Amino acid sequence: MRFLTFFAVFLLIPSMGLSATLYVPGSFPTIQDAIDAAQNGDRIIVSAGTYVENIDFQGLAIRIQSAAGPDLTFIDGNQTGSVVTFASGEDSESQLEGFSIFNGSGTFLGAPFNDFCGGGIFCDGSSPTLKNNIIYSCTSSYGAGLFCTNSADADVLGNTIFGNSATVGAGIFCRYSSPLIFDNRIAGNSAEHGGGVYAERD
Repeated sequence: MRFLTFFAVFLLIPSMGLSATLYVPGSFPTIQDAIDAAQNGDRIIVSAGTYVENIDFQGLAIRIQSAAGPDLTFIDGNQTGSVVTFASGEDSESQLEGFSIFNGSGTFLGAPFNDFCGGGIFCDGSSPTLKNNIIYSCTSSYGAGLFCTNSADADVLGNTIFGNSATVGAGIFCRYSSPLIFDNRIAGNSAEHGGGVYAERD
């Protein structure tokens, strides 16, 4: 009996905790194509280049990382929405690292905003890890660089956020959220209220 129990557990081990590494554009032409094929625990490695797309993590606990760093790896939002979206309950296991993110125009949200939010990165009820990215030349009414609402307690680590334009919170906008903002460079953003960081509780 002990042998049979051990054997059954041993057979289960190979199917537990397995993860895959997906390559863009080697295996998938776009970052979103790789996300659509990914499962929790997978890693997506993105080669140097410019990717004209708007990506959504879709609730997956995956790590998307550039191979060559933000100086050589760009995601261009093409002024067609938020460049990167976290709006499906993502947590710190959903990670974005090493990209230049630019040319985003935000996602439309209803009350109390009734306007476009999160030109670069949009976080609604999600708390991803954002590390060593450059976010620039994005626009929206709220949070042109990074927008956090509804307990979006993101880890914002070692990013550079500059040259973004908004009405409120050009660099970072937070409402009912407590992100960890550490070791970032936030400069040269333009807004009527809160050029760098704007936070509110109501």
